[in-house]
Amino acid sequence: MYFLAESAVVLLAISFIFLAVKRFHPINQIHDEIVVAALSGLVIIYTIIRYMVSGIEYSNVFNKTEYKKEVRSIVFQSLKFAVIFSVIYLLFTGIPKAIEGWVDLLGLSFLIWTFMFLVNYFSLKHSFKKNSELEEDKKW
Repeated sequence: MYFLAESAVVLLAISFIFLAVKRFHPINQIHDEIVVAALSGLVIIYTIIRYMVSGIEYSNVFNKTEYKKEVRSIVFQSLKFAVIFSVIYLLFTGIPKAIEGWVDLLGLSFLIWTFMFLVNYFSLKHSFKKNSELEEDKKW
């Protein structure tokens, strides 16, 4: 689980580069808040991608039956998250009065469901591949 340490090093390196560029060539068009938000987003995205690609989340999936079972579980977990998000969204914003508000809510919920599903699915896929390789190595 060195992903956070790796992302911290990446953040530090990019921060130093930004500070050096800003020191020697003043950039007036870019606000510091935007840079901080972009760097924070970069760290989060880097950590998520490294975690997905590592294949360590689903260490108990070794065969197709378990794989299919986990895919179904991922679909329902993602759907549950999207529904909970939608309810919380409605609590904060209120019930939409126009059709555009409902379209926004449903579109956002669908995007969240899709993102959650894809992140977990790719993680499962890499875990299954890695577990299969480890199982093959044990046979030798």
